[in-house]
Amino acid sequence: MEENEKGVMMTMGDLPESCISHILCFTTPRDVCRLSAANQTFRSAGNSDSVWEKMLPNKYPYLLARLDSPLEISSKKKLYFALCHPNWIDGRTKKFWIEQATGKLCFMLSARNLNITWGDDDRYWHWISKDESSDR
Repeated sequence: MEENEKGVMMTMGDLPESCISHILCFTTPRDVCRLSAANQTFRSAGNSDSVWEKMLPNKYPYLLARLDSPLEISSKKKLYFALCHPNWIDGRTKKFWIEQATGKLCFMLSARNLNITWGDDDRYWHWISKDESSDR
């Protein structure tokens, strides 16, 4: 804590919410959640769409357009956490999700969606189908 020019003790919670929101944009999603537990100002700032918009990947609108099942989400924070779970895209041939702590994008590709050299030649490649491995 520091004193301002009038001798009044100041804390981080005394900063305007917009200032705290701006600061939170430069942290990680994990830090935003932890700092939101500090006090009401941090909680309000940590729930703002402007903060969570920065936590979402740059190409999130493009990925949302490719979803097989559209999401109806009311806030950027809820959208972020909904995208932290695997979501089918491109006709159930790929999945993507956001790594919750860091905000990094993760993708899982279907083997049948890969272009395998000589994959259509039975001398070199054949598919073994196992129903229990299917995630459909």
